[in-house]
Amino acid sequence: AVCQTSQSSAVNMKVWSVLFLLPLVYSDWTCEDCARASNGLAIFSVNEEAIQAMVDILIAEVCPVAEDPTLCVEQLPSFWAEIAKIVFPEHWKHICDDLEECQAPEVKAAVPNCPECAARVNAITNALSLDYVIAAYVQLCQDSPMCDNLAPDTTEECKQVVADLLPVALPVLVAAPREWQNVFCEGWGCEPWDPTTVAPREP
Repeated sequence: AVCQTSQSSAVNMKVWSVLFLLPLVYSDWTCEDCARASNGLAIFSVNEEAIQAMVDILIAEVCPVAEDPTLCVEQLPSFWAEIAKIVFPEHWKHICDDLEECQAPEVKAAVPNCPECAARVNAITNALSLDYVIAAYVQLCQDSPMCDNLAPDTTEECKQVVADLLPVALPVLVAAPREWQNVFCEGWGCEPWDPTTVAPREP
């Protein structure tokens, strides 16, 4: 069975096709590693500081070319906060989609080392710019109660904004600097890889 942190019928994506492009993976990820990384990234990416960082990038890059830049600056922060809570927790569930099966917990006690963590987080982040992934998240957001809650009188207009915003916003975020990945991996407890004691696994 494919190693997934949870079964998801809402989004049927082949994110594994991107993860196969990972550089050398130095050790096997356990099922626990996959679950902890998925849950940790979900929490990390929707906290107030992370959402504000994303909003700052989008206001700088997206709002200047919006039809109404002033309205974009006013409404994007609260709108993006709701989108982020739908998209990112779902996306990180696929962080181990490239693995045929995850390893039993007893294989190793430590979390993946820092290069392993950074490589996998980078790969799954890159997948956010793929057209079919973006389309899946547009659909996911449109099918959610988000627009009913945010704009009960203009639900269809809200859904159109989702369809217009995500194909622009997600690639912008993917292209942004990723200092956050090191913050996450180090906070997760990764250890620097020592090539003198741990040999890379053959590809």
